[in-house]
Order: sequence, then C-alpha cells, then structure tokens
Amino acid sequence: MKKVDIEEFGIYRQGLTGAEIQEYLKKRAGVKEIGNLYKQFGKIAGANTGMVVLDEFENRIYLMYRHDVERFAGVLFENKETYFD
Repeated sequence: MKKVDIEEFGIYRQGLTGAEIQEYLKKRAGVKEIGNLYKQFGKIAGANTGMVVLDEFENRIYLMYRHDVERFAGVLFENKETYFD
C-alpha cells in the first residue's frame, strides 16, 4: 500500500468532505473507481465526530477530521487497530 499525504486533499483546513474522502480512498487504494470502498469506510467510521462549515453560498457542509479519515482508512487498508469515539 502506498503512502498518501492526507494534507494534499481538501479545500477546508478543518477536514474533508465526503467527495474528498472518496478521492483520498481511491488514491490510497490505487484505483480509478471507488467501488464499495466508501461504503466499507462508512461502516468502519460509523457515526463519528466532525464539524460543519459554511461554503461561499452559506450551505452547510459536513467535514470529517483528517486524523479520523486517516485512521479509519488505516483500518480499511492495513487492518490497523484504532480507538473509536
């Protein structure tokens, strides 16, 4: 599994959107199509903490913290143990 710098992803400093998480997972997996990776990731992450920010049109956007994305991806791709909130 190749190392991917999570800081290369996302337009918000605080975390990643769902679409950005999908791009991160694809790059980390080395695939062009997401397939069921995002669904598997969601099962691992469950209901997790994050934050809501407003975009330039005042729409609410949920962000998952980068640290959480990285550690849940570690469970998915490397079978790493992690703590759960």
